[in-house]
Amino acid sequence: MVVGVVSVFVWHRTVRTPEGLVESLPADVDIAMNNVHHESTKHGVRQWALDAEKAVYLNAENKVLFDDISTHFFLKDGETVLLTGRKGTLNTENEDIDITGNVVVKGKGYQLMTESLFYLHQDRVIVSAVPVMILGERLRLSGCGMQFDLNSGRFSLKEQVELVYGLYRKEG
Repeated sequence: MVVGVVSVFVWHRTVRTPEGLVESLPADVDIAMNNVHHESTKHGVRQWALDAEKAVYLNAENKVLFDDISTHFFLKDGETVLLTGRKGTLNTENEDIDITGNVVVKGKGYQLMTESLFYLHQDRVIVSAVPVMILGERLRLSGCGMQFDLNSGRFSLKEQVELVYGLYRKEG
């Protein structure tokens, strides 16, 4: 599905002949394009929507590489969680997403910051093995071994957990 849309989009925007499209790609790249939008649905319900500045599709490796990635995860209660980062990799077989570089997750009333997160699509869980910091109204929570279940809303930190409560956080 993505390949067909990508092929038409790239061909129409940059190259007028199919031969020109193939010749313009690096040897290991099947498709490349800018300003990408992709959505995942399950039984007609949107699971997530991904936008990126740039995408490179590597068919032989079953992955898409993204620059400046932004992903909205849709929760059962109608809320959304926004996850952004500098780089991302989508596994095209299972729809797992790896996001790295200045990763920020924004939800209702909090902001999480880290360098790397992994989204496990089948379980709808976001995990990180590296340190994370969460800022909320009047609190700062940090630790390692983070897991956030998008289905239940359950969040956990496994190691080096520190909570500072009573902070004043200036918005903006």
